[in-house]
Amino acid sequence: MGIVEIALTGSLVLLGISVLLIVVFGVKNVASGKHEWSKIAIIFLPFALFGVTFGVTGNMTESALITFLVMIVLMVVLIFMGGLRSSFKF
Repeated sequence: MGIVEIALTGSLVLLGISVLLIVVFGVKNVASGKHEWSKIAIIFLPFALFGVTFGVTGNMTESALITFLVMIVLMVVLIFMGGLRSSFKF
C-alpha cells in the first residue's frame, strides 16, 4: 500500500467520523429541543426532489440536472422574495 492509498484512506476515515459526529450531535440537539424540525427538513428537499425526478425520468444524469436547475431557480426566487420583504417591510 502506497502513501497515496494511506492518505486517501485516512482522509475518508476522518470524513466518515466527522459525518457520524454531525449526525449524533444533530440528533441530540433535536431531542433536547434546540433545533426545529422544519429547518432540518429543508435539508432533505434536494434529496426528495432528486428521488421524484429520478422516478419520473429514470435517468440519473437528467435527474441530477433537473434537481440542480430547480434548486437554482428556487434559490433565486427566495432571494427575490426576501429582498421584497425587507424592502417593503411585509
